[in-house]
Amino acid sequence: MSQIHVVVRGETASQIAKKYQLSVERLLALNGLSSQATLFPGQQLIVSEPKKPKSAFSQQTYVVQRGDTLVGIARKFNLSLLRLLELNNLPDDATLAVGQTLIVSELPKVQENGMETVFYEVMRGDTLTSISRKFNIPVEEIRQLNRLSEEATLFQGQKLRIRSTPLQEINLENTELPDLVVYTVKEGDFLAKIAEQFFIDTKTLCQYNRLEERTPLEIGQKLWIPQNGNYPPIPSSEITTANIIRKFRKYLDVEILDGKKIFRLGLNAPVGKGQERMFLADIEKVQKRLVDLELLSPNVETPAELFSKLGNQPITASSIPQTIAAIERFQQLYCRYWAERPERMALLECSHYTPGVVATHDLTFKLMRELTHYTLTLPHPVEEDKEIIAKFRNFVPSPFTVYPYGISYVGSSKPVFSPELQKKLQLDDNLMKTLLKISSHEGNLDALNTYDKAFLSFGFIQFAGSAVNGPLAQLLARMKHEFPEAFDDCFGIYGIDVEYKIRSGQIQNPVITFFNLYAKNGKYRLQGVEAEKAIRDDVEALSAFIIAGHHPDLIAVQLQEAIRNYMIPALNIRFDVNLPSLQLKNILLTDVIRSPAARAVIIDLTVNQWTHRVRQMFSDAIHQLASELNVKNYQELCQLDERRIIQTIIKNNAHDMRIVRRGNSMLNSDLSLEKQPFTPDELAAYHARINFTS
Repeated sequence: MSQIHVVVRGETASQIAKKYQLSVERLLALNGLSSQATLFPGQQLIVSEPKKPKSAFSQQTYVVQRGDTLVGIARKFNLSLLRLLELNNLPDDATLAVGQTLIVSELPKVQENGMETVFYEVMRGDTLTSISRKFNIPVEEIRQLNRLSEEATLFQGQKLRIRSTPLQEINLENTELPDLVVYTVKEGDFLAKIAEQFFIDTKTLCQYNRLEERTPLEIGQKLWIPQNGNYPPIPSSEITTANIIRKFRKYLDVEILDGKKIFRLGLNAPVGKGQERMFLADIEKVQKRLVDLELLSPNVETPAELFSKLGNQPITASSIPQTIAAIERFQQLYCRYWAERPERMALLECSHYTPGVVATHDLTFKLMRELTHYTLTLPHPVEEDKEIIAKFRNFVPSPFTVYPYGISYVGSSKPVFSPELQKKLQLDDNLMKTLLKISSHEGNLDALNTYDKAFLSFGFIQFAGSAVNGPLAQLLARMKHEFPEAFDDCFGIYGIDVEYKIRSGQIQNPVITFFNLYAKNGKYRLQGVEAEKAIRDDVEALSAFIIAGHHPDLIAVQLQEAIRNYMIPALNIRFDVNLPSLQLKNILLTDVIRSPAARAVIIDLTVNQWTHRVRQMFSDAIHQLASELNVKNYQELCQLDERRIIQTIIKNNAHDMRIVRRGNSMLNSDLSLEKQPFTPDELAAYHARINFTS
């Protein structure tokens, strides 16, 4: 029996603890009291450890001492960190308190009615719900196994039978669970400053070190620092920058739906078709993920229902037909593309895939665990009462995917050409329609791609990264140069910048930079490809591009850059004519291609393939058609049917669906295939060419 002390008026916890040779922390822990608890006369306090008779059901416990960590305790008792957390029903980021009691031994196992069970001894504060979570089994199963009614209450020391579910433990050295490091206080340090450096709040720092928030620090004093993600401290010279970025990121609402927490422990056995013995805990995990993805009703084939129906009998595939159907729907939606070819499976580092089955380390399990749906609610850059909603996911099923964790977002901000903007950009109606059509192929003004070799592509013609002085760096430099305030409002406050030089009025050598809040190597300021990769993996940073795609000034820059870097080069492509009866050098492609639809194909394919590839495709098609029709002079060459030219390009490149789709899209658009009259300048050049060839 435990020794009891009855509190008298005026007594404090400190006095009582001293009387019974206990620490205050241990006294509070024995009685389940917080450090702010108030004692009252007549209150009964436990002041000694209960003496428990040794039995087959007893468990070894450990009382937390100052300086203890979860990792250290696990190693001391030869447990994995994961098992220590499971035994004590603790979350991954649990904080230890001095005097806290932890279970540090495994439960003895017993064979009963052909089922392996353990006996669990109820502790102070336990409930059926907390025990069910600790062992990852349904509450109803515990009730039935122990013949408990719904009104039954638990008492300390009670023995409960629990079905033993083998847990897959992870290597302690490879865990990403929080740990503690020691920090030595330096001159000028104070609690808030140290907390900022380590990405934690002052309250958390005080809790780990049992300090009041206004406690003065001494030089040389040692503090325990929880390592959230193991990020090193930010240098004091960078604190202001980091705080500005943190401040504005708070206005971003980023919802992430994945299966990492559900499948943290993996599966004990496969779940699905043809399985003769499945675990309730595994079925419950798979079902929860399918429910989250809205592929399964939450009230179908629940573990409690299965246990009630089957008791201790093995669970087979015939017991969960709707769950298996939902697994197959998941595979159809998310797995089929990757399973079609070995090289795609290899990209995902998977070698196994079984229709209708989920098993640890196979393709279906990987995607159930790591497939991530993002929902971003972002502030509009100019309309205060308006929000931007963006939804996208990773594992983009594309033949151009090289980074499966990258995303593709089509965007929602479409180009709108006001008369003023059309005049400013010097666009006629046909070129305006061409830009709109190209946008439907590439994405909208706020479109994003991070899954292909470019690392990061943005905007309605996908300005691509992956290079200094590349299209994306050029675009950002132009935005910053022409609209510095808008650039800072959309990019700078989230840590994204661009450095460049101006020579002879031209932007030269632009390079993207990024302040990476989550740098695990201590390298917070990044440039070029390093910056783009860090932005690619930071969904809050990607939000900056989506916001910028809705800012009118920055939209105008996108359109100007598209015209400067793609449209003008496309419309100035030149090629040579080498026919038996006609040889010409360096003639404009637009002498032959004069219809709005065919010129749109030139521009569209230039965006996707660039000028040298477009020159070759059109040259091949023109020569092929001219040879078939026995073209003899320049006039006949310029009268070739442009629909047939585009159809020939599509036929010659049938292996590339990008070219096929774009070509057919323009042929079926409202853009005309009728040749337009030459402009006066074009006409003069045309007559000169005729005179030259006649």
